Amino acid sequence: MKKLLAFLLAAVLVLGLFGCGGAEEAKKPEGLLTGFGKVDITPAGTVHLQGGDWANRRSNGLLDLLFVTCVAIQEGDTTVLLYTMDFKVATDNFVDPAKAAVSAATGVPQEYILFNATHTHSATALRYKWDGVENHKNNFTAAAVNAATAAIADLSPTEIYAGSTQTENMTFVRHYVDATGQVVLRTDPALKAHYREADGEMQLVKFARSAEDKKDILLMSFPSHATFNEGGLEISADYPSPTRDYVEANSDCLVAFFQGASGNQTPDSRVPGMAKNSSDYRTYGQKLGQYAVDALPTLTKVEGQSIKLNSRNFTAGTNKKNTDKLVAAKDVVAISQQFGRNSAEEKAALEKYGFAMYLEASWTITRANLDPTMTMELKTFSVGDLSFVIAPYEMFGHNGTDIKTQSVFDNTFLITCSEGAFNYIASTDAFDFNSYESYCCYFEQGTAEKLVTEYLDMLAELKQ
Repeated sequence: MKKLLAFLLAAVLVLGLFGCGGAEEAKKPEGLLTGFGKVDITPAGTVHLQGGDWANRRSNGLLDLLFVTCVAIQEGDTTVLLYTMDFKVATDNFVDPAKAAVSAATGVPQEYILFNATHTHSATALRYKWDGVENHKNNFTAAAVNAATAAIADLSPTEIYAGSTQTENMTFVRHYVDATGQVVLRTDPALKAHYREADGEMQLVKFARSAEDKKDILLMSFPSHATFNEGGLEISADYPSPTRDYVEANSDCLVAFFQGASGNQTPDSRVPGMAKNSSDYRTYGQKLGQYAVDALPTLTKVEGQSIKLNSRNFTAGTNKKNTDKLVAAKDVVAISQQFGRNSAEEKAALEKYGFAMYLEASWTITRANLDPTMTMELKTFSVGDLSFVIAPYEMFGHNGTDIKTQSVFDNTFLITCSEGAFNYIASTDAFDFNSYESYCCYFEQGTAEKLVTEYLDMLAELKQ
């Protein structure tokens, strides 16, 4: 009798779920859903830190935990997984295996899984080989899968609010090289005419979730190198960590921090005469967080909820500046290795061969081995009237501003240092004034401006 009752109860449940007409699949909730997942990726033991002299920067302490954060955005059958992680760069050797594993675990196609790095210069080196890096990569892949499954499980009905706020004295345009070959900073009044103004805009997107037990999700994008702790040996997420902590402590939001167009921009408190110790990055991050909290009431509702993604390949010529002096560059590097950096012998060699600094000579060797052209994958997506640009490499602040201000969307959220690629996208005037970033840039002069045009065209396609 008990078995018969159990059978009848099970039958009633099945009919309730699927209806009398057969096993019709349960419908997904209508409208926009968002979810949040965050997993600790702090390495155990000693690791190499990527930023500065990575080979000799072996960690000996911990200032902040490192995290990978996934924001799931779903509408109908389309899901985007938007990641941000506490690394300097999102290199393909880490990102590609993680994407494959996340896609296998969640069913989300890899092209809808997007990775960004917060650009901290005090997290683990990813591109280079050192003891333990493979184990760290495997741990990261597992963490990325766990963050995605947590975010999808956390999906909840959502409305979108977006906007921005202008910060003051939080970032400035950094290195240029003067006529004598000396690196100078934006604060040198003699060079003021040669500089673009810094982009101090903080962009904000709030996913306001209707469920009472769900906090809202705040996306932040700010263009400033996370370099406060680059001179130390402690593992650190740098200023994005106290920024996130401040906002989460002073609002009802979970926070995902994304790096904006910071290729030529550095935190303003790094100027000479101001503190550079480990506590300074916390003060800076808290101040940045306060800007975000104060701006939350000003965000405006975004209409529409459909998700569209657009991607295309973009091919550009590579930077062959000074590669005709390859032999001379190798001589400079050899002398530097023999006599030391900044030695009298190195300075004499630099002057003899016409290189502004050691980095210019060493990068000349690297760039001489590049193919004549390189191809990068560009991605944009939109959610209703809100658009996102997911840019590889380090775009310059004023090029990022051009995209944001000329976009056909009222709100275009800019994310750089993304999708498996790292290096500078130096602007035309960076080449003209011989900036440090133009030495390192893989791409020929003029690529940055072409890239802006390409992104604007992709955004126009999304709008249609």
